[in-house]
Amino acid sequence: MKMKKMLGSIALAAFMPIVAMAGSDSGTLVSNPAVNSGFDFYYPTALSKPLNALQVGSPVKLQARFVWDGPAGQAVTTAQHALVAFTQKGAANNWVNASGQLLWTHGVGAFVSERGLAMELWFRNDPGGNGVQDDPGDSYFWDQTNGRCAYIVSVGPTNGLCLASTPSPGGHLTPASFTLKKGVAYWVRVSLEREASNPAWAVLRAELVEETSGGAVVVQTGSVGFMVASFFPYSGQVMEASVARTPGPAGEAITRFVAFDYGF
Repeated sequence: MKMKKMLGSIALAAFMPIVAMAGSDSGTLVSNPAVNSGFDFYYPTALSKPLNALQVGSPVKLQARFVWDGPAGQAVTTAQHALVAFTQKGAANNWVNASGQLLWTHGVGAFVSERGLAMELWFRNDPGGNGVQDDPGDSYFWDQTNGRCAYIVSVGPTNGLCLASTPSPGGHLTPASFTLKKGVAYWVRVSLEREASNPAWAVLRAELVEETSGGAVVVQTGSVGFMVASFFPYSGQVMEASVARTPGPAGEAITRFVAFDYGF
């Protein structure tokens, strides 16, 4: 697929009840932590997976339930998001959280924001060949704006690497009318699986689920292919389970999370 070639060359259902989880972790993410990144992130390490767990026909899965504190039903209108991902760390000089942990440099995941579901792939190019410590972080992400075409952090919005609006072998992201609200539980689910036709590639599948008075509702789904070696380049590292949120306005309430394995 054209999208896959570009990504490789540039960067080298239904709601599952809590009883289905194999392990879990929980905590809070603040809107403006007193660390140099401005982001808050956490690694529920018991949910991490070895890189060799990423196989054909055996999806690696992670899910997190996020709730923004505040008046129930109040819209979150400022740009911010909460995410769940599998990641790796490639730079010892990266941002740190309040626990002194390094922010990741590589990985894949999904998030919920005021725009709904998005998928993101993190990487660093190394043009000098001396490691990524001196190279800026970068990522691709897709949400339902910009025609579902890729936003590249180092470039901005593009008119390339575009996703279909319905499930497709080339990747997709379904549209939805969505408002992010305080006091509402949102589940972000990701699964990673190598492709049978080309195991050097894998597919990220994502879902956004909203808890409503009538039950849990799948709001959006998405998928995108990626070259495993470009986004998990460190064979000696696990795929680390990760949750995070980006900064919100000063004084905004915390976001609570529960992260866990899930299965069918």
